[in-house]
Amino acid sequence: MAIESTRIYTKHREMFDDNMTRFIAERPLRDALVTLRATATPQESMKIKNHKGACLILAGAGMCNAGRILHHLKHNLWREEAHLMIVGYQGRGSLGRRLVEHQPMVSIHGEKIRKRDKDACGLYENSNR
Repeated sequence: MAIESTRIYTKHREMFDDNMTRFIAERPLRDALVTLRATATPQESMKIKNHKGACLILAGAGMCNAGRILHHLKHNLWREEAHLMIVGYQGRGSLGRRLVEHQPMVSIHGEKIRKRDKDACGLYENSNR
C-alpha cells in the first residue's frame, strides 16, 4: 500500500501546496535515496535479512502484530548492530507496546526473542497512555 501511495503522490504533484512544491524542488528525495529498494511482495521483503551492510527498514505496521514487520523484528531485535524506533501509538497488549515498555523478551511466531536494551522504543511512550 505504501508503494502505491507514493506513486499516487508522485503522479499528482498538482495537489501539493506551494511550500511542499518548493521543498521537493530544493531537496529531491530520490537523489538522497539512490539505494532505496521498495519491496512489493513478502518474498522480496524477507530477502532483506540476507543484506550485508547498513539497512533501514521502514514499516507502517500499526502495533507490530501482523505482517512483514514480524519477520524483520524476529530476525533483528536481538542483533547488537540493529536498532528499533517506534514512533506511533501502540495499544495495550500489542507487541509494539511490549517493545515500547522495554520488555526484555517477546514472543514472535511462537519463538522467544531477547530484545536489546539500546533501542529508541519508548521515545514517545507518553502518547500510548
